[in-house]
Amino acid sequence: MNFDAVWERIKLHTELKTFIDLAQAVNVLQSAISKRKKGGIFPAEWIFILAKNYNISADFLAWGVQPLMLSPSIGDIGEGPTKRSGEPKPAPGNIDEELLKEAIQAVEEYLAEIKGTLTPEKKAELIMLLCQWHLKEAPESKKINKATVISLVRLAA
Repeated sequence: MNFDAVWERIKLHTELKTFIDLAQAVNVLQSAISKRKKGGIFPAEWIFILAKNYNISADFLAWGVQPLMLSPSIGDIGEGPTKRSGEPKPAPGNIDEELLKEAIQAVEEYLAEIKGTLTPEKKAELIMLLCQWHLKEAPESKKINKATVISLVRLAA
């Protein structure tokens, strides 16, 4: 995901306006933000954090795909205020936390099985794609399809 494009959407739709603000929001050092900007890639993990905290679709932050805001009725997972308005905190992006955990576990298990490695950036993108595919192709299922994991890992490697 193009760092500059994602950063522009973040600045337009949240109160985050500086790299210092962003670093605090995703709990990293400002130098990590600068390093990612220089590399041109905005980490998927940060997108999920911001999507969750600001009730903004992860797809919107990553690629500008509508809808921008999520409906609070979509898998409300949290109590407590959002950073935006004090309303109840909704699910991150359009991916619930359980699905995200399942995708991370499936990728990690398969990589361990084949004794493979991926860069953190590739792994994050792979997990994001896996979650999106699952929501589109098998939304009723609670399990990630291993064949899909295998295919996506091969493509990412």
